Amino acid sequence: MAKKFDYFKAFETQAEFGLQAADFLKQTLCFYNRHSLMLALESMHTIEGKADAVNHEIREHLRLDFVTPVEREDISQLSQCLDDVVDTIEDVLMGFYMYHVSEINDEMLAMMDALQQSTAKLLAAIRKFSTFRKSSEEILPLLIDVNDAESAGDRLFLEAMHKTYNPEENKTPTEIMALSCIYNCFENALDSVEHCASLTEEIIMTNL
Repeated sequence: MAKKFDYFKAFETQAEFGLQAADFLKQTLCFYNRHSLMLALESMHTIEGKADAVNHEIREHLRLDFVTPVEREDISQLSQCLDDVVDTIEDVLMGFYMYHVSEINDEMLAMMDALQQSTAKLLAAIRKFSTFRKSSEEILPLLIDVNDAESAGDRLFLEAMHKTYNPEENKTPTEIMALSCIYNCFENALDSVEHCASLTEEIIMTNL
């Protein structure tokens, strides 16, 4: 008899790739060298490819399995949501390459910290997800932490954009466009993590 596919373990693997992508992005920014960004992108794309493979595996089993631990639609949505986290983090790094960003500023590092914290909290929650009917009281505070990190990221985004468009900063139109795109990429990545947290909470609340 074939071993039953473990959807919860697959979710955990996806969340691990999310944190791995965030950790790699932070390392790249902390030791930033724009001349080696292509190599960094190749490493990030490897992480993204592995995450994609898990997403495809989940969908293949979902197509074949008659019985699933939660609703099929919930599994499909959460799997895609977790995959989007890695995709949006990769988009941040792609932005640095595409817009020839020459240096890292404090706003970028602060948003990076918020992103790393949110992916770490999401992983902690997903690791307990398989027993959510017994451990919901442990999971929900972790999901709230993800929301808090996203809210902190929103405030950082607002201030970063305000500073970018401040005439006293004397930035060129090209610099303004590049910074705006980078900050928007960070915001999208934070939103994707927060979306996973909200979806996880919704699945828990409808299945208790």
